[in-house]
Amino acid sequence: MENLKGKDVFYAICDSLRSLDQRPIDHGIRTAYIMYKMLKHTGKYAPAVLADFFVLAALHDVGVYKTENMDNMLNYEFNKYRAHSVFGFLLLSEYFPPMENKAKMLLFHRVGYNKIPKRDYMWRFETDVLSLAEAADVYHHAMGQNFDSYMFKKQVGTKYSQEVFDLLNDLCAEEKIFEKLRYEEYMPEVEELLDNLHLNDLAKQQYLDFAMFCLGLQSTNIKAVVVPDWKEDVAKAIAGDKANAQEKFWDRSDSIAWNVDSLHSKYLAVLQVLQV
Repeated sequence: MENLKGKDVFYAICDSLRSLDQRPIDHGIRTAYIMYKMLKHTGKYAPAVLADFFVLAALHDVGVYKTENMDNMLNYEFNKYRAHSVFGFLLLSEYFPPMENKAKMLLFHRVGYNKIPKRDYMWRFETDVLSLAEAADVYHHAMGQNFDSYMFKKQVGTKYSQEVFDLLNDLCAEEKIFEKLRYEEYMPEVEELLDNLHLNDLAKQQYLDFAMFCLGLQSTNIKAVVVPDWKEDVAKAIAGDKANAQEKFWDRSDSIAWNVDSLHSKYLAVLQVLQV
């Protein structure tokens, strides 16, 4: 796999998801770009770390491919977000080892700043950034040039921290990131960033395995996750106990029975396209 770059295997995942529905992953990449620019603006992150967070942010809504009606984005992003948050957390923590240590960010990315765990959770700031970046993309995509990043001011202290709100607006004062998004001029920066996604052969294989895995997200062989009403303290509990999460949120009779045989030919096709 020497000729295969980190960004090649990342794009394989994106292409797998795009073959199911392009809207969530396109939204994910735009959100990841906003998050990347915000984190970079702090001056505290190395390029390789930024590339890693970009991948995580791009996949933040991967759960919707199984749990949601993707025609109603505003509903699953801002109202009934729990099912896809839980599914995404389980999916990355169980089946995508390169992102296992950041998977909890998906669980908490829509709960609001004041409900993100303060103890025993190392990604509180980054989760807050992801949350605001996602909201910014949703509203900018809907409002176009009428979008104003100050529109989130009333939600400071509850949904978003003052620090992250100020970070976004400081960034917007210096760079026209939403203009780049509006005119689709941001991808050269993404390409340059992803040159820093350095993966060894094992990680490349894990990315390709996940690309294959994503092709089956809408397979009828997997039950859609069913999430009952639950409070945020329950979310904190399952974040530290994946076995308990499996028991609560998966249909136990199915035992995550992926139809590997039907997906294998698609997996080989991905490898062929990438010339591995």
